[in-house]
Amino acid sequence: MNGMLHKPLIPSAYYESIGRKHAQKVPCDSCKWDQKTVVTILENRQYTGCAVNFKSTTVSYKVHKVIHNPTEEYQIIPNMQEPIISEEQWLRVQELRKHRRRPTSTGRQSLFSGLVYCPDCGAKLHFCAAKSLKQNQEFWRCSNYKSGRGKCQIHYIRDISLEQIVLESIRSLANFVKCYESAFLYMLAKKTNLVRQTEDKKLRLSVERGEKRIAEIDKLIEKVFEQNAAGLLSDERFSKLLQNYECEQKRLQTEIEEWKAALDDVGQKVTDLR
Repeated sequence: MNGMLHKPLIPSAYYESIGRKHAQKVPCDSCKWDQKTVVTILENRQYTGCAVNFKSTTVSYKVHKVIHNPTEEYQIIPNMQEPIISEEQWLRVQELRKHRRRPTSTGRQSLFSGLVYCPDCGAKLHFCAAKSLKQNQEFWRCSNYKSGRGKCQIHYIRDISLEQIVLESIRSLANFVKCYESAFLYMLAKKTNLVRQTEDKKLRLSVERGEKRIAEIDKLIEKVFEQNAAGLLSDERFSKLLQNYECEQKRLQTEIEEWKAALDDVGQKVTDLR
């Protein structure tokens, strides 16, 4: 390979190389992956070896319109197949993608890349730089604007103006802290308490859902025992399901203990503001 790394073929090119029939046209560059395909792969949690259920539902058995459920309602069943990557790696990728910084055609990036959002629609603002623009002309624009064809109105601010606004805010905050330190500490503690209360609520909800799922698994285990005894479920399938249920239950029990410990920690850190 002359010291070069092998580039993976796109699916159509791979099928072509092994003589498998396919409906897609093979492009000139057989290693140029489509961005949407890469995003789908990066966001697919099932590569961690789990199964993801209840991603969508329908209005009713008569109305077949698909409704996508929020991620909080997904049912994650671990150890359903051999993992390609670890759960920790997958979660790290999702965190990095939230704050990804896309390079511009000029290679220049802003200090605030991946951190600026539209005040109306909440979408990220895109940093726009080009060879025809001087550095003091580079600007930000709502990603949902799409030259007037998107769902949001244009929001425009020069990068240099944004830098000045942030710098002035930092200076103002520094002056406030210097003059009113006790008031600042009170406000900081109040904000921190609010964050911790939100965290407390999320942890309690996680504990509640975990305990509910453990109770559901107990019923499912009882059901597969009955099905196996009645000859409705093969011994091999019974063993596989039982192992998966017990692994999930054990994982949940560990997580619940961690969540409860985190709850105690959050409660101890809440500042008394009286």
